[in-house]
Amino acid sequence: MSAAQIMDHAEKLYQKGFVSYPRTETNKFPSSMNDGVLKNLIQLQFGNQEWGQYAQELINNNKYQHPRSGTQNDEAHPPIHPTKGISRQECESDHKQIENLMRNLFQ
Repeated sequence: MSAAQIMDHAEKLYQKGFVSYPRTETNKFPSSMNDGVLKNLIQLQFGNQEWGQYAQELINNNKYQHPRSGTQNDEAHPPIHPTKGISRQECESDHKQIENLMRNLFQ
């Protein structure tokens, strides 16, 4: 998949409300996105058939770790991250690949 295709799919996920704004260079979460906020985002994934169990393990077994802090912060948008749960039915196969990639980066 080309970079242009990846960005196109990320934009579509953003337009549907599944991910944050994808056109950002920021790789550092602002202090307002503390662990409580980020854990709530993970809890939104509990019902997903593919990664819901993993999300539950992160929270219920104290395996959650704050995302590593990058050095780039444009202060306009946080790093791209999931914003709500998504079901298999809502995910086209290419969108699913992008969503999984983002979740792996977010972990």
